[in-house]
Amino acid sequence: MDDSLLDPDAEKIPLEQALEAVARRLAGVTAAVDGFAERQQDLLGRDYSEDLALIHQSCEDLRETIDALAQKPALALTPEIIGRQIEAIARQKHKDADLALAAVQNNLQNATSALARMTGSVRTVR
Repeated sequence: MDDSLLDPDAEKIPLEQALEAVARRLAGVTAAVDGFAERQQDLLGRDYSEDLALIHQSCEDLRETIDALAQKPALALTPEIIGRQIEAIARQKHKDADLALAAVQNNLQNATSALARMTGSVRTVR
């Protein structure tokens, strides 16, 4: 823009020059509006099918991932379920330990009885 056209004294600007400045400014505004309108038409006329298909596919992939995660046993476990599993294992191990202790006691009793018989036989022989 020409700064000489901004002279505050309108009487000093020749009419032809003023009209020419107005015409240039009007042409600039018209070009800007036309450019904006053209961009708007491009946006309105655009086919969004590819973009929507990508969004849809991303949502499907996300759904499949969430479904796969939901099938993971670790995600299905709650503290209550884990606690019950620990209690069940502890009961089983306690039962196994009781059986092992009973077997050891039985073996000890058998060994003691066998030893008593042997010492009894030795006394009898003497």
